[in-house]
Amino acid sequence: TISEAGFWGLAATLTKRDESTETAEFVIEVREASFGVALGAEVPATESATVSSVDDEALLSSDGKPDLDLYQLSVAQAVTNGRPSVVGFITPAFCETRWCTPVYDALATAEEEFGEAANFVHIEVYDMVTYRADFETLSWGPAMAEWGLQSEPWLMVIDENGRLSAKLSGPVSFEELKLDIEAVLANE
Repeated sequence: TISEAGFWGLAATLTKRDESTETAEFVIEVREASFGVALGAEVPATESATVSSVDDEALLSSDGKPDLDLYQLSVAQAVTNGRPSVVGFITPAFCETRWCTPVYDALATAEEEFGEAANFVHIEVYDMVTYRADFETLSWGPAMAEWGLQSEPWLMVIDENGRLSAKLSGPVSFEELKLDIEAVLANE
């Protein structure tokens, strides 16, 4: 546990299958307070785009072939139906971190694995209506400000009462996400 805000240097030594080791050093920033929705807080009831709320599926996502199962419910619908939810803030086509597609795949895999036990919602981080109007302007969609997010990708695990249980940023595997989903399902 890091006890105070600031920049911290960390080192991790990993043991490989051949028993050799490799050490990586990196710097992280610890903030006084987290930006965005705090763990345990009620999440915004975002009116995110759904299959039934747009005339053109291209407005749902920057993904050329979006997984339509992830656009059946808005966040507002998902967080009020009594089931846990997972919301992904991801941009498949315009990702600056290169982690979006694997994180999007983790969200889609979780939806397949857990099915009706939880709600799964994807929010495109960019305003696709503005982008599709001129194919030049990329600006954050309104949900990014509503949730206080400044980067992508993010996965939010929300309990059945609409409170944030886990927030995962950066490269997130299905296995990591699965642990947080199982934890929230166990607490229902």
